[in-house]
Amino acid sequence: MPQFSDGTKISEAEWDRLLESIPASYVVWKDTSTTPATYRAECLLKDGTDYSGADASTVIQSAINGLGTGGGKIQLKGDLGTLSASLTVPTGQSNLSIVGEGRVKTSLKAPASARAFSFIGASTQRNFVLKDMKIIGNGLADTVYFEGLNEIYIENVEVDQGGIYFNTVYGIRIFNTLVWWSTGTPVANGKGLSFIASSDGEISMTVISGMGAEGVYTSDSTLSFSLMEVSNCGNNAGSASRDGFTLVDSPNVKITDSIILENYASGIRFYANSTPNCNSGIVSDNIIIRNSKVGVGIYDGVRIDGVAAINYTLISNNQIYDDAVTQTQNYGVRTLASTDYIFIIGNRLTGNLTDGISYVGTHNIIRDNLGYGNIQSTEHHTALDLLTSSESGSIHTNLGAAGSIKLTLPQDALAGMNFEFVVMTAQQLQIDPGAAGAIYVNGAKQADDAYIWADDEGESVKLVADGNGDWIAIGAVGTWTVV
Repeated sequence: MPQFSDGTKISEAEWDRLLESIPASYVVWKDTSTTPATYRAECLLKDGTDYSGADASTVIQSAINGLGTGGGKIQLKGDLGTLSASLTVPTGQSNLSIVGEGRVKTSLKAPASARAFSFIGASTQRNFVLKDMKIIGNGLADTVYFEGLNEIYIENVEVDQGGIYFNTVYGIRIFNTLVWWSTGTPVANGKGLSFIASSDGEISMTVISGMGAEGVYTSDSTLSFSLMEVSNCGNNAGSASRDGFTLVDSPNVKITDSIILENYASGIRFYANSTPNCNSGIVSDNIIIRNSKVGVGIYDGVRIDGVAAINYTLISNNQIYDDAVTQTQNYGVRTLASTDYIFIIGNRLTGNLTDGISYVGTHNIIRDNLGYGNIQSTEHHTALDLLTSSESGSIHTNLGAAGSIKLTLPQDALAGMNFEFVVMTAQQLQIDPGAAGAIYVNGAKQADDAYIWADDEGESVKLVADGNGDWIAIGAVGTWTVV
């Protein structure tokens, strides 16, 4: 994003005012008073050159080239039809703005088998603007492409049947933009927004929908997303990945205040191949619902995995659930492989197919989540069972048991995880802390691996993990005997 002379970044509102105040260097329109129609680029600069011709691409490209390395503003008016070649940026040019009259009034279509915009340059070239237009793709994965340039600003742009691709770009701002596939079958591996080795990006108030592959794909990129809607992406079975967001080897990515729903694989997936990995990501205050449309119980709301470590990811204050009649979203949050130090705090996780959370690692912080263990919040046991940490917060009884049964507490429980036990059949309900744990009950810490039992209907106890392998009995009702 451009800066004031003191180095302060120009805000979105300030930048809009500046753009509006800059007079156009060229105005481009389709003159239908001639037969055939003539495309015209009228230069508003003193001693400038006008261009005209029967081909829109040639006329617009001539105007871009005519601005020289210093750039300028090109105002597009009306429907400019189908381009015959990709529009490009000349070597050394900076400060180019291409602005329409809005998505409804100004439109252009990409040429057959080519991009509409293919802006490739060097890092010394900066400050490029696309604003207020509709760009129609031709079935290729990318309709708008930026490579090597810095400071790209896109606002109020609609890209239909194609995506926007950034390769080695620093300084990206996208606001109030729609990228979607409105008709037909989306192309395999066609993504809405792609970011490769790019950074300092802020994407906000943008909708991505109906893409053949991911809605958003990042690789080795650091970006921030907010107020997004990413939906129905991954609906071409030939695509390699079909998540709403796929974040590969991308540290410090933030996704906040967004809606991610009904994507074919996971809503959000962090994946680490190598360094730089996906450390320090933030997923906060989002609604992530009804994902894994590809099949029941295959993918999750948020999935964190890969072949390299992912650490220090915060997932907080989200609503992650599946309220469909036929649920497909497997876990609300699932961590796999080399993940640890994942902080899952304050989320609503009720209503996922299998459970709210499934995790690996021993240094996670998981607390204050509504619905963690929601599917088996009350379980009636008729035989011995090994409880898991994912069932924390649940109630367990011996209703229907024909004899004594033993339930063993999880050995990897974090501090604060808790289970409640109630005798509902007059048989022994035995609670075992495991070989390395003990229970604080009846006024003392009992021996390691000593279990407690009760057998009178209505007797109950709540056990809370202390984080060191032991358990604290709270609110015991009836007689619990230690063995």
